[in-house]
Amino acid sequence: MIEYDISYAAYMPCRITLVVDEHGKGWFVTMDLSVFIAASQMPDRLRQLAIGVRDSLMEIMEAGAFGEL
Repeated sequence: MIEYDISYAAYMPCRITLVVDEHGKGWFVTMDLSVFIAASQMPDRLRQLAIGVRDSLMEIMEAGAFGEL
């Protein structure tokens, strides 16, 4: 992505944060890559790679939420 447009470097590396609220409940938080993907004008091949990254991040967060990690 950086080779296509250096401004994408601001979004890397993709991060997942665990936040515990005032009730002791944990939340996984990350940037909504769907918004980034929809707003960008990247080539289709790059768009598919970005969708793969988004989906992988969601899988990691779901696995963590269900204790599968």
